[in-house]
Amino acid sequence: MIAPGTIKGRAMQPMACRIRPAKRYEIPEIEQCCVEANLQYGRDVSPDLFDPFIKGMENLNHYWNDTQVLVAETSGRIVGSIQYCRDASTEGLGWPPHWAGFRKLAVRPSARGHAIGRMLIEGCLALAAEDGASAIGVHASFFMAAARHTYEKMGFQRCPEYDVRASVMSGRNANSADFIIFAYGKEIRARL
Repeated sequence: MIAPGTIKGRAMQPMACRIRPAKRYEIPEIEQCCVEANLQYGRDVSPDLFDPFIKGMENLNHYWNDTQVLVAETSGRIVGSIQYCRDASTEGLGWPPHWAGFRKLAVRPSARGHAIGRMLIEGCLALAAEDGASAIGVHASFFMAAARHTYEKMGFQRCPEYDVRASVMSGRNANSADFIIFAYGKEIRARL
């Protein structure tokens, strides 16, 4: 059994990094970070669903005006990123009104094990509280075990009523390789 606060039995050591809003000129580096962070999943998913998933990591320009992108920077290099959506109900994935959301959490493999993903999520939680959201939601695939574990450790609860199929997210027709993408949510406590 792996002890709490560890990754594969190693104690998590926070990395000295700064979480900050991304700048538009950083889009290519952020997209590269997202692709690098997700390539490992190619062996777990059929190409007809995985290829659009990876292509979706390379379209940040499309979402730039609808989301706020946060990055984790260390030594002048982007090692992680996340997209925050103020009104998740506009994403077309069934989230209720008054919920914020985040997506495309990515941490470069070389920077994992330093709580960077957690820091990026905490940045989104702070934005959601500032925006007055009642809750925040995220979807995670079966193969994203580390992300799902992090969400659960941070108090996110499964929300099966907001699960979606991979084919819906990718805009593809359902086939035998289709699968459910799990929804998680967390209530936001208003800042006083």
